[in-house]
Amino acid sequence: KEKKTFRLVASTVIVLVLIVLIGVSSVDGHRGKNKHSKHFPPYEMTPLELIQTPFILPTPTESNQITWNISPLIIKKSSDTLTITLNTSNSTLSPKDQPTYLCLYSPQPQNYSNAVPIKLFPVLHYPQTFSISLLNLRAPYSFSIISGNWNSPQKILSIAPQTVSFLNYLEPLQPHLSLNSKSPYSLTLTWNTKNYSIDQKSLPRVQYSLSPLKHFNHIAYDKNPPFTYTQSQMCGGTAKNQGWRDPGVFHTAILTDLIPGKIYDYYFGDEISGFSDVFHFTAPAEVGMDTAVIIYGDLGQHTSDGSQEVDIQPGALGTLHYLKRDILSPNNNNNKNSNEISLLPSNKFFSDLRFTGILHIGDIAYARGYSCLWDEFMHDISPISSSVPYMTAIGNHEMDWPNSTSLYQGYDSGGECGIPYGTRFSSNFLNSSSQNNNPKNYYYSFDFGRVHYLIISTEHNSSVGSPQYNFILSDLRFNFERKIKNEIDWIIVTGHRPMYVDSDWSGDQQGAQYLRSTVEPLFRQYRVDLAFWGHHHSYQLSCIAFGGKCVAQGNENEDWGTVNVIVGAAGEWLTPKLEKSIPEWALFVENKEYGYGRMRIGKQEIEFEFVTDNEG
Repeated sequence: KEKKTFRLVASTVIVLVLIVLIGVSSVDGHRGKNKHSKHFPPYEMTPLELIQTPFILPTPTESNQITWNISPLIIKKSSDTLTITLNTSNSTLSPKDQPTYLCLYSPQPQNYSNAVPIKLFPVLHYPQTFSISLLNLRAPYSFSIISGNWNSPQKILSIAPQTVSFLNYLEPLQPHLSLNSKSPYSLTLTWNTKNYSIDQKSLPRVQYSLSPLKHFNHIAYDKNPPFTYTQSQMCGGTAKNQGWRDPGVFHTAILTDLIPGKIYDYYFGDEISGFSDVFHFTAPAEVGMDTAVIIYGDLGQHTSDGSQEVDIQPGALGTLHYLKRDILSPNNNNNKNSNEISLLPSNKFFSDLRFTGILHIGDIAYARGYSCLWDEFMHDISPISSSVPYMTAIGNHEMDWPNSTSLYQGYDSGGECGIPYGTRFSSNFLNSSSQNNNPKNYYYSFDFGRVHYLIISTEHNSSVGSPQYNFILSDLRFNFERKIKNEIDWIIVTGHRPMYVDSDWSGDQQGAQYLRSTVEPLFRQYRVDLAFWGHHHSYQLSCIAFGGKCVAQGNENEDWGTVNVIVGAAGEWLTPKLEKSIPEWALFVENKEYGYGRMRIGKQEIEFEFVTDNEG
């Protein structure tokens, strides 16, 4: 794959020297070539007008003009195949005359005229057969056919006479691993079910064992009540109205006494809900060892079945394809019979290190109030989130809403105001090294390998004296002392909105200036080595910078600067507009390619590369 790579090299006093390997010729800066980007697969935008309501309902006579053949009517497991065949003898209903779609709903709407479909499949001709991988969304599915041009009144041509159910709505799904910094040799697993009865005699649990033994002799119980979020908690907008659907409940269990670097098999659930398939994970590397992680922002999701949804991100499918390759390919330990991680000495090139962690820094699912998109996203990432810790930061499309606790009072979250994100990923920060376990504090920290990671929320106040500022100050001060004592080798900060950005939008520059005025002095004082950001849908690399300018790195605090990297090109539409001339601090800017970052960390150097989804 095409890669843009740099290295950070540290001396024994952790003084950084930036060596640019590919794509950057000098500190004068460089921008990517303006070439056509290939997407995986080709993508066509879905106008939001597609689901404008209200729809015109059919009469019983009109609805009967289309015949439905649906099989099976009961689905055994999530992602099993449903087959629907449509036919009509009425030539006036030809899809050639106007766009026509097969619509899926779950749960069945009380009034189809103002219901938002979960998925829409283009109807191209009659008869037509659809083979659909159907997710278990904890409720029956119903179906309709709609037609109409984007800007004209749309009509429901027919409503299916039958609904489709699942054999087990309690099926345990959506596994997500996270680090537990209170115990470095453990992981937390979160999963989702429909509901949970306090009268159950069998506690939800995870059973696990070293691979390939499959004894499953270790048991981690969910000893806490299940948790969820409700419609009344939403702040307004789509999230509180037509986008709402019941998210089910969430369980967590802590898997303890893991042997660093070993592969484990596991399954989860209980006798009432049933049990999941068998999954595999690699236990975190021993503290102080070399590691390799993947990092990106602004992913979202994209359908792979030819359907359209309320909102999809054009680059997400390609990025997920390569993420699965990196995490699950035969060359990676999560899919090998061998039970060892390759941990190279720090004086060797890191090419053979295996990727054992993911950082997703904001704009997670792009649900924007449509709860079904959270289900779709959690399903999409489950092959990787079930295999390695999936750590996250909150972004504007999870948090921002007027009169909420967000620093920015826009409408970007669709009324979610951080609640779905904070619930689904609560295990990330509840089990972090943060001393404050309030789930509404979306900033936290943890150690992984040789690195102390500090995850900040750019969507919350970080001005001097604010709770977040005090947390950042305390965390960096404490871990700077650990760095001096060689207990850790690097300090890396991640957040969503960037502190350095090549963008001609004033909002981006205002956000960057805010961070430079509030937290950047702490980065210098406590010697933050590297900072990763998203939000701007591009890949950008800075020099060693402070105060908006490049600095000559030295041993004294007044000489210290941080390398800033934007990795916001994982899925959402790429950001087209940049400043008229490349900023002084920018070494490289690429806004024509989707992709993600891969980072390998040793004692003396960090190697980072941006891998594009473009096969050309």
